[in-house]
Amino acid sequence: MNSTKKALLCAAAVFTACFIVLSLFPKDDSGTDRALLRIGAGDDISGYLIDETLSRCGGSTIRGEKAVEAFEFNDC
Repeated sequence: MNSTKKALLCAAAVFTACFIVLSLFPKDDSGTDRALLRIGAGDDISGYLIDETLSRCGGSTIRGEKAVEAFEFNDC
């Protein structure tokens, strides 16, 4: 087997492995259709500050839909 065939076979194997690994990752479908921009922050004081900031900015809407929402995650 010459080096070109080996390189193509190796590239195909890596591409296939990457595709399989990416398809096994969990999907985050929560909130993807509710807002155009999701701002993530930890569930501690940073999450509270994001919520307060967004509440004081007013109702940012685009075409009658909510434009921005906060997303809090557990960081510890």
